[in-house]
Amino acid sequence: MSITLPEPLTKFIQEKVQSGEFASVDEAICQAVQFWHDQQHIDDRHADAIAAGLADLERGDYSDYDAHELREFFGTLSERAVQQSRG
Repeated sequence: MSITLPEPLTKFIQEKVQSGEFASVDEAICQAVQFWHDQQHIDDRHADAIAAGLADLERGDYSDYDAHELREFFGTLSERAVQQSRG
């Protein structure tokens, strides 16, 4: 496969290779394409989750929260995220 990139992208990749972040242009391109692929998968999962949430709403399968309950809920989520990030 052969690709041609615009000059700003070519320069960006060359700088990354020269800085030692990547061993070669091929490695940099592979990682970029892998990231793109992974991001597409994440986007697909988000679309599925949104569709499922909308279906729940249409069925009336949801809970109402007031402002205090939402603050508590998101506080709990934040605490769990911090705990998970620590190990």
